[in-house]
Amino acid sequence: MTITPMRTSNTGPLIERVYRESHAFQWVREAFINAQEAAATRIEFGVEWHAVEQLGVYRRTIADNGEGMADDEIDVFLNTFGGGGKPIGDVHQNFGVGVKTSLLPWNKYGLVVISIKDGDASLVWLQHDPRTGEYGLRQIPALDEETGRETIEHVIEPSWIDGFDWSQTIPDFVHEAGHGTVLILLGDEPNQDTVLGDPGREEDKPHALRRYLNTRLWEIAPDMDVKVLEFRTQNRKEWPKERAGAFSGSRAPAHRRTVVGAKTSIVQPVPSRSFDICSGTSQVSAGAAGLGAKVHWWMWQEDRPDLFSGHFPPSGYIAALYNDELYDRGDHVATYRSFGISNKQVRAKLWIIIEPEPFDSSIRAGVYPDSSRSRLLVQGGTLAGASLPMADWGAEFADNLPEEIANALAAANAGGTGSLDSAWRDRLLERFGSRWRIPRWIASPNGSHKIEPTQSSGHPGTRAAVKKRKPRTGGGGTGGRTGEPAAGKPGGPVPGRTARIGAGLPEYKIVRADEMDESEMLAEYLPVSSELPTGLVRVNIQHPVLVEVIATWQSAYPDHLADSLVEEIGEVYGQVAVSKIAHSEHYRSRYDPSTIAEMRSSKALTMALLGLMAEDAIIATRLGGKYGRRKAS
Repeated sequence: MTITPMRTSNTGPLIERVYRESHAFQWVREAFINAQEAAATRIEFGVEWHAVEQLGVYRRTIADNGEGMADDEIDVFLNTFGGGGKPIGDVHQNFGVGVKTSLLPWNKYGLVVISIKDGDASLVWLQHDPRTGEYGLRQIPALDEETGRETIEHVIEPSWIDGFDWSQTIPDFVHEAGHGTVLILLGDEPNQDTVLGDPGREEDKPHALRRYLNTRLWEIAPDMDVKVLEFRTQNRKEWPKERAGAFSGSRAPAHRRTVVGAKTSIVQPVPSRSFDICSGTSQVSAGAAGLGAKVHWWMWQEDRPDLFSGHFPPSGYIAALYNDELYDRGDHVATYRSFGISNKQVRAKLWIIIEPEPFDSSIRAGVYPDSSRSRLLVQGGTLAGASLPMADWGAEFADNLPEEIANALAAANAGGTGSLDSAWRDRLLERFGSRWRIPRWIASPNGSHKIEPTQSSGHPGTRAAVKKRKPRTGGGGTGGRTGEPAAGKPGGPVPGRTARIGAGLPEYKIVRADEMDESEMLAEYLPVSSELPTGLVRVNIQHPVLVEVIATWQSAYPDHLADSLVEEIGEVYGQVAVSKIAHSEHYRSRYDPSTIAEMRSSKALTMALLGLMAEDAIIATRLGGKYGRRKAS
């Protein structure tokens, strides 16, 4: 059976539509892929210097030393929607429409393409016809050398057109190779600068083009050299006026920068230095849809140096890897939270790259790129046609969080020693402070030991409330307030003795599980000692109860508050735990020391902190007063 192939007409609106669906810098990706498929070993995103010197216009060029196209090939390839000699491929192949749909809508005056194959150069000029709304090859007057007559051609040798010599626009490295292709972006007007990219998509930020390549391309082949020409400043008045001297000197106005790819920018951003980075791979599936994926991750064990001037992302991100390209890249806290990571410090040094199963035609399932090559879609199952199931993959990854990441989160969430806020402290001191006493050496005229006074008696923090008395006269201790003996340490010139004196309440500390004496406990108490003069309560930030409480409250408030909520909830549990210990001191006279010790054991303290209701009530009041009402569920 034979058919008559369907024809394509009115391609202008179709080109515009595909362009609108694509992302910023899509043209960069399309030009790179075309050069890569042409077996290029050098690709340069440069500036067309002849136009700079002759016209004062700064046009972006993309040049490569790939196979190139002959005159009959360039005509068919560039004036056929779908590629002509390069037909639209299946879901995994690059379409033959990318360069045209991503460049022509913002280069209506023209896209000049010069290609060299076997030493012969050919030029075509793609342009927009405002009368019809269509795109196509410009008809160029040319002289027939055999007849001497003027003809109208689509493909010519690079030469003079409209008073400009296009043969001077071919970079030296393409000439030297004897093959390759040059794209020259003319914009919408003859004198438009295009070196800063598409003016309608904010592509003009410093280093933006190179940064795009370093976050879109996963790895650059070892035998491929990719360069981006950048000006030192965005101020056009300071751009070089000619090629000669543009790259000379320590303050050269232009630079050629090397593109290294996303993987290298993560693991080896400075070639001459080594960094402490851990990594791993997990296998996940998207729940009922069963769409499998590998989750690769890299985490810096040290602070990432700020050496990259914007051409690499300064911190981590999450993206999908497909055919050596990254899609759906993002670094929002909500995306990280779906993978079980909310702490800002950890997010900043953690990269997560998901590699989903590609579309398999035999089972009609997997992922594939949309027609604009800007995002990945799912084929097959309950997710057919949908975006990637990041949340499902993230939930499974979070349930089996790698130990290194879990430890980093615990370390980041764990804080230094914490104190009670003033309201809590005043209430507890009023009730229990006078009973909370610790052993100290104090100055005493009749003491049988010698001490060295170091401070006035009592804890340097808030003292327990005491009844006001008249100061004693004469015979006072050394130092301290009037009538108060000075506290000190053994060894010194002042007579002294031991005594149990009123002190501040215990402190608390948020710690990781591996810092606990009993890692499965939620909290534990370290009694008063010379190292811990007021005692210390440790709260295990990695305990399942606290992990669940934190996740619940984080889901109730905006994502940017995630780190603050960890601190607030840790403080509540730390302060509640201290109040339990402080209250137990009230019963020291009723129970023997072994019973008091059991009441303060890690098991008893953990049990006392279970139940959620009391703590949740405190958390709700505290967060509501500080951050407002919760999100509607």
